[in-house]
Amino acid sequence: MHSQVYKDGAEVKLTAKEYKLLLYLAENSNKIVNKERLCEVVWGDDYFEYDNTISVHIRHLREKLEKNPSKPEIIVTVIGLGYKLVKRNE
Repeated sequence: MHSQVYKDGAEVKLTAKEYKLLLYLAENSNKIVNKERLCEVVWGDDYFEYDNTISVHIRHLREKLEKNPSKPEIIVTVIGLGYKLVKRNE
């Protein structure tokens, strides 16, 4: 169903929800995406208890993808607005 995600040449196992979340953030890289939009994309319009769930899924993604999940550089929190996947030009 979904493509593989790699970190340092090794495949990272993601759940379906984590993958959808990461894919949407990647499609909107360097843009702030609010929690409500992430909820709509990943869980659908009728999901209301999203706030903590989104935070937990973001934390899991950070644990799998970041060098230091406590100081994220890839998936950053924009206080009061949402999250942003930082894509650096290489």
